[in-house]
Amino acid sequence: MNSLVKFWRECDLTTPPYIHPKDKSVIEKGTRTTALPDHRAFVEDSTFGNGNDSSLHVSLLPVPYQGNLGQADIFIVLLNPGLGLSDYQTQEDEAHSNQLRKIIAQDFREVDYPFLSLNPEYAWSGGFQWWEKKLRKIIRQIAITHCGNRYDNALKLLSKRLAAIEMFPYHSRTFKAGSVLEQLPSVSAAREFIHGLLPRAHANELSIIVTRSIRTVGIEDHALVNFDPKLVRSAPLGPETKGGLAIIEALKRRPPPFRPIDRR
Repeated sequence: MNSLVKFWRECDLTTPPYIHPKDKSVIEKGTRTTALPDHRAFVEDSTFGNGNDSSLHVSLLPVPYQGNLGQADIFIVLLNPGLGLSDYQTQEDEAHSNQLRKIIAQDFREVDYPFLSLNPEYAWSGGFQWWEKKLRKIIRQIAITHCGNRYDNALKLLSKRLAAIEMFPYHSRTFKAGSVLEQLPSVSAAREFIHGLLPRAHANELSIIVTRSIRTVGIEDHALVNFDPKLVRSAPLGPETKGGLAIIEALKRRPPPFRPIDRR
């Protein structure tokens, strides 16, 4: 088991607020949090539709990562999971929330899509809609090239190859927690994990795509595929972008059927 998974297995994800115990004191002192019980409470709260809301919604499950970290060979590094207007409603879906808990624990029994946001069963969720839109052209290309023009099969294939690491795992509409970023043990754990991937990236065993400023990741290395600073907010992943090209190149270099070594 890698250190990042071990770190998150220390967090109780059965009852909100969902804050890692090692992050708790830093967050309580340095940021504002919002804890709402359900979607109805969110709709009636002043934060609903407030684009300037920077509070951390700690009654939503954190998303430190998606994907099978031991077997994925394409890693995308992001800042934080954001906050969609349907996130509370999505969490009320017990099957979806249980799948997310399993993925955080890296327990893939009864998990068909390690990258949950590519599971078409949850095509109605904000996470699926965000990721599918970002990756649509890539998925279509994968469908044509590797999956007999079946879009659903391409989603499943990419779900097994792709992992996402959120540097800051808590949900917020607007990110204004930069003042505590360097103090959070969860950020250090994510950074340590990414650093540990670098030897394999240099050996072309995997690809790392950074969608945020390199300063946020805190690692400068030519093996990282970095975005133009002007594009980090939108983080496009089409085939004409550095990130999209890196995904296409990874599939060319390590074509399906890809059999990664489980290095957990």
